[in-house]
Amino acid sequence: MCGINGIYYFTSGTVEEQVIKEMNNAIVHRGPDNSGVFVKDQVGFGHVRLSIIDLSESGNQPMFSADNRFVLIFNGEIYNYQKIKSLLADYPFKTSTDSEVLLAAYAKWGKQMLEHLEGMFAFAIFDKADNSLFIARDRLGIKPIYYYRTNNYIIFSSEIRGLIASKLFTPQLDKNMLSTFFRSGTIAGDDTLLKEVKMLSPASFAQISGNAMTIQNYWAPALETNTEISYAHAKKEVRELFLQAVEKRLVADVPFGAFLSGGIDSTAVTAAMSTCLSGASNTFNICFAEAAFSESYYAKQVAKRFGTHHTEIKLSPNLFLEEIDHILQSYDHPSVDGANTYIVSQATRKAGITMALSGLGGDELFGGYPVFKQLQPTLQKLHKLPTPLRKVGSLLLKANPKVRNKKMGDLLALNNPDEAQVYETFRSIMSKRDCMRLTGNIQAIVNPKFFTQKCGTIDKITLAEYYHYLQPVLLRDTDQMSMKHALEVRVPFLDHKLVEFVLTLPDAYKTKTAVQKSLLVESLHDLLPSEIIHRKKMGFVLPWEQWLKNELATYVQDAIQTLQSTHLLNAKEWQSAFDDFKRGRQSYNWNIFWGLIVLTKWLKNNKISSN
Repeated sequence: MCGINGIYYFTSGTVEEQVIKEMNNAIVHRGPDNSGVFVKDQVGFGHVRLSIIDLSESGNQPMFSADNRFVLIFNGEIYNYQKIKSLLADYPFKTSTDSEVLLAAYAKWGKQMLEHLEGMFAFAIFDKADNSLFIARDRLGIKPIYYYRTNNYIIFSSEIRGLIASKLFTPQLDKNMLSTFFRSGTIAGDDTLLKEVKMLSPASFAQISGNAMTIQNYWAPALETNTEISYAHAKKEVRELFLQAVEKRLVADVPFGAFLSGGIDSTAVTAAMSTCLSGASNTFNICFAEAAFSESYYAKQVAKRFGTHHTEIKLSPNLFLEEIDHILQSYDHPSVDGANTYIVSQATRKAGITMALSGLGGDELFGGYPVFKQLQPTLQKLHKLPTPLRKVGSLLLKANPKVRNKKMGDLLALNNPDEAQVYETFRSIMSKRDCMRLTGNIQAIVNPKFFTQKCGTIDKITLAEYYHYLQPVLLRDTDQMSMKHALEVRVPFLDHKLVEFVLTLPDAYKTKTAVQKSLLVESLHDLLPSEIIHRKKMGFVLPWEQWLKNELATYVQDAIQTLQSTHLLNAKEWQSAFDDFKRGRQSYNWNIFWGLIVLTKWLKNNKISSN
């Protein structure tokens, strides 16, 4: 796991080595073990390394192919690299790294190499022979890669701060994205909060040669429902694919373990890890002394069941307050989430762990969120109500502007409600009316294409969750906050073979019983303790609302002051909203105020123009 940086001039221009070094310095936290640079005329590569596989110097990058033709910089892990290596027996390997396997695979197969890869990755390969550049990103978007392109050059990096450090452009806030940010808590898709700064899409690659740049998608899951498969066969296949997904992710030459919250997903990962390893595995539970926040009891039961070397990392919620400035400095791209991941990653790294498995993605793939059960019934109820009655109901709800009422009011105000519109309302953290009031604009935050797919409703929601929440919030926050502490996090539930299979199964198989995530539970029935299966879903709960009204109130006021001095948004309206929030009127979600803090601090920390 590492960080990569690069500059490529299309026709004329010479990369300065010092610029690449400055880009490396900006993301050195991602790779404290080594920093490398390659510069040749129109191209420059930078790499910072966190050693996970083959800890020797031979794994340092930029890495060159045996014939010196290709140059690689790579962030991520290729889990099946040994299998790919066996198909490349004619290549004179000099290291035992997965990085060199990438070079050999590209030398033999070109872009078709991507079909062979299983893992999480973002990498770039420069071909000295024809001065071409190839950049690729993993299928599910686990590892990020940002870029900024002009008519003369492209800059790319694992982090936005790497791009900014090049000083080849002036970072400017894209004000058109603010309404999207405050309604969804992030920016989904290729866009970011910076003008002209993009993300390479998941499952995409870019080919650059001369002044031409093309971006193509190389993978998408088949969505045709398999009506022939039996439920028993489906469970058996889910079990095998999940166990294989975990086993693949246990290859490391550093201390590792698994996050264990005591929920279904983390328990499944721990159970599979313990099944795959011959000796005792390591588990880590981040817990709180306050019973209201702690899941340690359940984590202990799971650890005891599987005989893991279990470590409890006890935290005080006040630690978040103590670390708040460091947390805010760690956002590479703003989000209303992420603070939890910062603390968890910090504590795990301090415990001597360099790689950890996570249960991230289990809720999205197996329908663990309320929206999976609520979307269709809500849509059906809306259709049963005559349009005039819905409109009247929407107006009446505005008289009592609690968050729940605002959301219901948005639902009732829909002219011709469909799945995409109902999902967007569920996913939104700010009502349309408030968004217009506080940002002066309103845009759709959900891409309706996911709800036009020929598949079951659960699969549609899974795809929408991947695009609008998992990738732009959970995965991005996990990457930026874990890598801030040089911790690699691997996510077995996002194994693309597992995802492909589950997305072909009938909806009925995923809701066979009333048990949450029943397909996963029944597939691993002998591995999951019953008390874990039937416990109430808790999540990582912190008293954010209380903090923002008290200890963090000055941060909100500072953010509003920034709005006033920069004329970025209507400071008067934000002050009025915050005053209502502090009075406990329950008119606003706490995370919009946290989002405001994160946004304004991010602009200041990165010297981003908001004009």
